[in-house]
Amino acid sequence: MRQAVELQKVAESVAVWQIFDRVEHAEIFSCSALTAHGLVLFDPIRLSEEAFDELLTLGRPYAVAWTSQLTRRDADWFIARLGLKDPAKEPAALEGAGFKLISLNGATPGEVAYYHAELGLLTVGPAASYDGFRVYPLPKKLQSEPKLFSKSFDCLVSLPFKICCFARGMPIVGSTERLRLANFLASG
Repeated sequence: MRQAVELQKVAESVAVWQIFDRVEHAEIFSCSALTAHGLVLFDPIRLSEEAFDELLTLGRPYAVAWTSQLTRRDADWFIARLGLKDPAKEPAALEGAGFKLISLNGATPGEVAYYHAELGLLTVGPAASYDGFRVYPLPKKLQSEPKLFSKSFDCLVSLPFKICCFARGMPIVGSTERLRLANFLASG
C-alpha cells in the first residue's frame, strides 16, 4: 500500500490523511483524535516519514483502532513502531480514552463505529462514505441484513457530533444536521 504524504487538521484535536487505493478505486482515509490519554489512530494508513513526524507533533500516540477488518490496513505497523495499545487485545483502552464502541448490526460482520462525546467525534468505516455532497451507505448487496443496517445507520445519524470521519470519504465538519441532510439527499 502506498503512503500518505500529508496530514490535514480538521479541528484542534482531529487530523486526517488519505491516499487513492488502486485496488478499491477510491480515496481511503485515516484519522487521529487527541484525547486526554493521547492520540488514537483510526483505520490507519501508513504515512511517509515526514507526515509521520508531523503526526507525532500532534500528541503522544496511545492506541490504534479499526472500524472493520477491511480497514485494519497498516494497524500492525503502527502498533509495532509506536508500541500502541491494540483494541483486539486491550478492548478497554478505547473506552478509557472516552470512545464508545457502536456495533453496526446489519452491515458487514464485525463492523463498528466509534463515538467520543466530549470531542463530538464520530468515526465510521466502510458502512458509509461521504464525497462532500452526499453520504452513501454501504451498498445493500454488501449488507448482511439491510433492515437492521438501516436502524444502525439511523442511530449514528442521531448522535450529536461535530466531526464525522469516514474510512472511505472526506470528513464532515459541522453539525449533525449536515449529515441528516446528506443522508436525506442520498436516499432521494
